[in-house]
Amino acid sequence: MKIKIILIDDEVELLENLKELLQIRGFEIEIASSGDEGIRKIQKDNFDIIISDISMPNGDGNKVLNYVRSREDLINTPFIFLTANLEQECQRKGIEDGAENYLMKPISIESLEKAIRAALSKKVRREIFLEKKIQKAVTSERKIKYHELRTPLFGIVSALEFLKSNWKSSPSEQDLAILTEAHAAALRMNRSCMNLQRWIDLPLYISKEKSKIAVREILAPKVAKSDRITDISSSEVFFFFEKEEFDYIIDELISNARKFDSNKNGLDIFLSDTTIRLVNKQNYLYNYGSYIPEPFGQINREKLEQQGLGLGLYLSKVYANQNNFELTCMISESTFEISLSSFSQ
Repeated sequence: MKIKIILIDDEVELLENLKELLQIRGFEIEIASSGDEGIRKIQKDNFDIIISDISMPNGDGNKVLNYVRSREDLINTPFIFLTANLEQECQRKGIEDGAENYLMKPISIESLEKAIRAALSKKVRREIFLEKKIQKAVTSERKIKYHELRTPLFGIVSALEFLKSNWKSSPSEQDLAILTEAHAAALRMNRSCMNLQRWIDLPLYISKEKSKIAVREILAPKVAKSDRITDISSSEVFFFFEKEEFDYIIDELISNARKFDSNKNGLDIFLSDTTIRLVNKQNYLYNYGSYIPEPFGQINREKLEQQGLGLGLYLSKVYANQNNFELTCMISESTFEISLSSFSQ
């Protein structure tokens, strides 16, 4: 995939020359003739690196830099200034605000390409460094013990359940709604803590003993009245699976399928001797094709508010593989589908 760069400068001739020379070297180039135009384009598209003049009418380079560094998703995007006059105070301020480099005009294309490669290399090193720091924090002896969070959470859940069951008089509709919402929130937080602990424990994961699982028996209590189960086989479906992990996966599949049931018409569930397929109707997921679950990944998270940490489907995929099954997700223009299929099919 080509490296995508935006060039921002009010010198149109310079812009066109740099664009042509960088395209010859294999870069994908977008140009803007003012800071404000550059910001508008950055708002609409993703760039691997931003190169901007400092002194421009209609939004100078510092305005662009401040905008870029104000966005969390762009905090690590390399930013290079081009300038004809470089004062020490100006350079110091720019570096403090997050500029990667300053290049003096006129600049050779060789120097610019070298600066681009160096900036991108630094970006990769920063990402690797941050990832190592995160991993160290998670796996070190000082890591948070998530059972320490779950213990008070369990107390909160129990207290809310007690209040719902032992209200001195019939609770008002408003009080009951508040209790119900608080109880649901505590349960979600508890599940998030459990999933985080499961993820931390993955390096120590050991396959457990498998047994013969009656799929419909596990599935039936979890589905809603609006769901439709189509049993393609002639009798009960059995999978050879570790029971606790299978129960976990089914909960996650149903939960995730419901997130994207845009019409709230229920799920279509198809069973065969080797596969469970959950299909819903949806009209707002647009990244069509196969979706591969990753840790802390959520589908269209920037557009759709979602509960949880984005670990459930990833953990389900890992557990499925350990039991010789495959978990797949497919998005089409009108449906969201999750399947759990035996490798032996």
